[in-house]
Amino acid sequence: MHRVRVAFDCAVSGRKEPDGMIAGHARLARRLGTELRLPDAALDALGSSYEMWNGKGYPGELAGADIPIASRIAQLAEFMEVAHRTGGVASAVDIAHRRSGKQFDPRLVDVMCADSEKVFHGLDESEPGTP
Repeated sequence: MHRVRVAFDCAVSGRKEPDGMIAGHARLARRLGTELRLPDAALDALGSSYEMWNGKGYPGELAGADIPIASRIAQLAEFMEVAHRTGGVASAVDIAHRRSGKQFDPRLVDVMCADSEKVFHGLDESEPGTP
């Protein structure tokens, strides 16, 4: 029922609402980190977890090297895991290259793609919920 309500709310409000939800996720993640007494570096990474290399992310306050490295790595890893799961190594590498310098840090993309077979090796063997 919750998913139906969220889908309905998105349909009614248009794209503007999901953008606000994404920015809100970053704020809430940072707030939770504060309550957990995480170090400042972790709080900064949580607060900028949806920023994009080109500055078009959320909340849109940071771009490029100003985005904490932990945020840049986590975002690339998240998208690459999904791309790999749905289309294999070639798909992940293709998406990384297409979004390099836009969504993703181009240096991180270069590192990942330099030995992509090794980066993704064994990923299919992991069970959900296990490291």
